[in-house]
Amino acid sequence: MVWSCSLNLLLLAGFLPKAFMEPHAPGRKTDADLHVLQSPPSLVLTKGDQAILNCSFPAGDPNGKGAVSWNRFSLEEDRSSGRAISLGGHFSLAYPRTSLGKGDGSLIISNISWEDAGIYVCKVWLWGKEEKEGNGTRLVVYGHPNQPEIYLQVQGQKEGTIVLACRTFGFHPAPVNFSWHSSDLSITALGPAELWKSESGDFQSIHYVAIPCSSTWKTFTCSVRHVSLVEPLSSNYTYDPGEHGLSGNQLMEYLNIIKICLVLGLLMSITLTVGKRCKKRK
Repeated sequence: MVWSCSLNLLLLAGFLPKAFMEPHAPGRKTDADLHVLQSPPSLVLTKGDQAILNCSFPAGDPNGKGAVSWNRFSLEEDRSSGRAISLGGHFSLAYPRTSLGKGDGSLIISNISWEDAGIYVCKVWLWGKEEKEGNGTRLVVYGHPNQPEIYLQVQGQKEGTIVLACRTFGFHPAPVNFSWHSSDLSITALGPAELWKSESGDFQSIHYVAIPCSSTWKTFTCSVRHVSLVEPLSSNYTYDPGEHGLSGNQLMEYLNIIKICLVLGLLMSITLTVGKRCKKRK
């Protein structure tokens, strides 16, 4: 997404609301004296957290004019284009009326969302001076994946197999990495993981594997790795043949036996009927 319309909040009387005006005495500082420091250089948070982006500079005199503004740039773009931050909503200054007097133009972002990720640059403008800006703070917003859930499909695509599905959701950014483990059975991945983006901006993913049918209990582990996690999330699934019924081959064997029994029963019934009719004729 290309952001444009880089805008500085030049808080001059008559052009913008008085609430944004900050005093500074012209001529007190030289351009060399004005420097803007931002910290931290990078900040990683989770959706819903509060972000504090620090911006400091030499405090001004309460008898002049100037402004503090913030621009946001995409994480993937350079600093040639950006979007001015409009104060209000979940954006606010730490000292909205006294930023220049305190030398603090820190930005507070409450209840951050995926859309708030980007590179934030603090700019300070003093009356009669050149505008100076900081080095920027890189804000990354993560969403942790949910504990993986494992589901069973009794009949696989091939005879003698069953399919397990491992699903997780709520993560950002994409993707997640799935891994499977079983102590004594081979596991075959059925293609890459499927990925969807929800309306809220986070992602969900599901991964399918095929395993051979077993007549004994078996435990399978699905692990999920994501950039937001220090350690992977894992869930176990125990396959109980008795709980989930017959395998495909076993079911076919029993159906064939039933068919044979039905045919034999029908033949016996026909034989008895014919025998009775023959006796009556005699």
